[in-house]
Formats: sequence, structure tokens, C-alpha cells
Amino acid sequence: MSTQFVRYTPDIEATDPYFDENSQIVIDKLEEYIAGSVTTEGTGRAVRDAHAKGYGVVKAEVEILGQLPAEYAQGIYAVPGKHGALIRFSNGQPHAGPDVLLGPVVGMALKIFDINGPVLLEDEPDTGTFDYATINAPVFFCNTVEHYLFINDLFIEAGQYFSQGRQGQHRFFREWVTGKGTLDEDQWAWEELFAFVSLAQIRPVNLLLSNYWTMGAVRHGDYVAKIRIAPVPEFASRVARHTPDLASAPEVFRPALVAELRERPFEFDIQVQLCADIGRATTTSRRWTRCHLRRGA
Repeated sequence: MSTQFVRYTPDIEATDPYFDENSQIVIDKLEEYIAGSVTTEGTGRAVRDAHAKGYGVVKAEVEILGQLPAEYAQGIYAVPGKHGALIRFSNGQPHAGPDVLLGPVVGMALKIFDINGPVLLEDEPDTGTFDYATINAPVFFCNTVEHYLFINDLFIEAGQYFSQGRQGQHRFFREWVTGKGTLDEDQWAWEELFAFVSLAQIRPVNLLLSNYWTMGAVRHGDYVAKIRIAPVPEFASRVARHTPDLASAPEVFRPALVAELRERPFEFDIQVQLCADIGRATTTSRRWTRCHLRRGA
């Protein structure tokens, strides 16, 4: 029996009358953090509020495979072919520093070139590019922009809390759940906290061996999807530097990535996961795209 996928309609999105107002507050706070990071991060330059430390930019090629079922042949997947691409590997933290302090939450940003159609960014309508921002965890720890107002503050300040031992940890979790005292008890951010704590279960592996997800759902033409970028097993089995010891040197992820790609090419599958039940958030996954990382890039 074929799967019936959820079709996108505006009704499946929750309307937030304060979205634009709160989004602007978030933007203002991020701009303030980035400007201040020139001093606070000790690098002499500004860093991002997330994924501040880059491990490398890799030249790649994305191949859209042919003969797709109609539900998957949406948007950039509608026409088979090959596209140039760039990948940026990074750490998820809003700080720069030794890998052991930043931890194993890492991301992959994929930019695909020569894509027909307008770009949604108002100041870049004709760039002909398509972007995915992904991370090695499947669930985002913010449900709304209102949650992001206080969660991003705590995310940036987490090191300060946890450096204070058990008391600091308790204070961090209390302020997260209660929204720094702004949330009513029946609105406490338990789900967001559990999603954040789940990041502690991630174990460090070579950047080429992680699965990467779009944490939130994305519009996929007439449908709703999440995207997973997964190592192709045939190529993953050849990786020699499998499990890095983050305490062995200040820089661990980048040297391992560079060494592997100098020795051999690598491939990922880009998998579209269509929503099959909006209540249970179930998905069905298919591989319709392949990303080739070129040797020596």
C-alpha cells in the first residue's frame, strides 16, 4: 500500500501574531553579540552566534538522480543533473576555541549552485543558489521564536553556568525551563530542555561520518519534509581516522577532515524525508540526491 504524504497548506502552520516583533528582537540581540565578540572571544575578529568555528570549506558536486516519484520530484529535485557545490563544516557552538571545549555538536552547510528560480532572500533574488543548514542532531531545541529569545541567551552563556559546578548547572536548567521566569508553569519549556540535553548523547566522530539533519521541517513543494545528509556506507568504511580524541590536541576535527580528503574522495546521500502523519511527525525517507566531495579540495 502506497504512503499518503501530508500536503502543505497554510493551516498546518501555527500563526504567531508577535513573530515579526520577536524576530527583530532576536536579530538585534544577535547583532549585539557578534559586534561584541571581537573583544569577548579574544580572537580580534567577530564570530557568529552559532557555528562560530569553521573546520573547512570543501568543493563538492551534487547530483540530482532521475526517475523520481512525483512526491519527491519537487523544487530542485524536479530536474536530474549535476551542480557545483560548497560545503562548510563547523562546530555548533557560538564560540571559538579548542575542540575539547566546544564539543561534538557539529554542522554541515551546503550551498548548491546553478539552480533555476528566484531566491527567497530579498537582497539576493537572482543568485541561482540553494542552501541547506544542517547539524548532527535531528531535533531543534526551540519550538517558537519566543523560546529563542531566552534560549539563545542561555546557549551563549552555557559555559559560564557550567563552570560554576552543580549550583550553576541547576540554575541553568531552572532558567531554561522557566524562560528566565517569564513562562507560566503550564508553558515551561520541558520539551526544549529535553531536546537540548539529548545533544550530550552525541559522541565525537570524524566529520565525514556524522549524519546531518535540518532540525526543523522544511517546505518541499506540495509537501513537508526534513532533510538528512548521510555518509554513503561504501565511502564511510574507508575512513581511517574514525574516532577523534578531542583532548589530544587543540585542533582535532579539521586535521582529520583535511587528511581524509587528501587521500580519497567521499560521498554523502541527501535524503528527503516526507511527512506522513502531522500528529506523529512520522517521515518516510528516500535517497534522491548524492553529494560528491572531491579529493584534495
